[in-house]
Amino acid sequence: MIYPSEKTNKLKIKIFGIGGGGGNILNAVISYHRNLNSPLENIQLEYFTLNTDRKALINSLADHKIQLGKKLTQGYGSGGNPEIGEQAVLEAEGEIRQELKNTDLLILITCLGGGTGSGATPKIVEWAKETDILTLIITIKPFSYQGKMINRIAKISLEKIEDLYPSAVVIANDQIREKLGNLAMEESFSTINKMIAIGLTDLIKIIDNSQLIGIDLADIKNFIFEKGRGIITFGESEKKEEAYEAALNSPLSNKNIESAKKVLFWVCGDSSLSVEDVSNILEKISKKIKNQNVKILFTFMKNTDLKKKIRVGFFATGLFKDAIEDWEMDEILENLRNEEIEKKLNLPQNVLEKKIDKNNMTLPAILRVLFLQFYL
Repeated sequence: MIYPSEKTNKLKIKIFGIGGGGGNILNAVISYHRNLNSPLENIQLEYFTLNTDRKALINSLADHKIQLGKKLTQGYGSGGNPEIGEQAVLEAEGEIRQELKNTDLLILITCLGGGTGSGATPKIVEWAKETDILTLIITIKPFSYQGKMINRIAKISLEKIEDLYPSAVVIANDQIREKLGNLAMEESFSTINKMIAIGLTDLIKIIDNSQLIGIDLADIKNFIFEKGRGIITFGESEKKEEAYEAALNSPLSNKNIESAKKVLFWVCGDSSLSVEDVSNILEKISKKIKNQNVKILFTFMKNTDLKKKIRVGFFATGLFKDAIEDWEMDEILENLRNEEIEKKLNLPQNVLEKKIDKNNMTLPAILRVLFLQFYL
């Protein structure tokens, strides 16, 4: 059973924006919350930004700011090095652990592939787990065109996170690019940050338990503890069917939703929504999910901010992981080519242990020629 924090009758939720990307998304969340007409009734919400970059901390909208690696980086960034990010967060361990106390739900937002987000986030997840705090983790993966190094850093960090905690919401930048098309870079990031803010806020308002059909933090805990990937997505339209389709085709969604083990879906709008409308959406969801043992929960929230629009949202967990990505496939094929070359040339073991470099002038000319013929 989950109870509100001891010193208040309200649930205490803390949102951590980690690193530069996580901090930018947190700013979008804060801006969106400030413009809401309906405040939270049963939740005390606090915002924290955690960064090595002192300038980013100064510009943050968060009330609580934690500088990582004050001595190590002296107010500068981590230089894209996750080892620096990990060492930096260790400097602030005492302060972070103190903030984890009396927390009913911790929400971590981080962009992977850089130094601070990739290095610091797994340690914070580890401390939250040790403190037995329910944690919702939202991660954003880099674009594949950012190169193998950044994508490998993101992959290693995500693996560490998933080894520590059953589930994480994973959003792929490549999918955002595919769905948003030719939007300018700044507009694209601004759009996706706001979408994350809206989806996350809907989920928090559901926990607030002020809606028609009650969903509480215990229900959310069951979803978070379902092993696998998660998504939070939504779609809006004046037509109910189009809102549902928009949610499925959102940049925040992905095709793996079909493998979900648990789905919470909600509809936001005015009180004119009928039981038949909801039943039709529920039927479509049931057909979409291939897992016959899927657990589906539904709730409705009245939202005057939407005016004539309807919003349909999903929080799904237990999804399969993504297939091998393009940059990983390139790496696999490269390794396979090298293995085939080694077999063809019948090289001795001491050479096999080293990858063949066509520019290595210490190799006999015949080997370099054969390498070029086979490889190209």
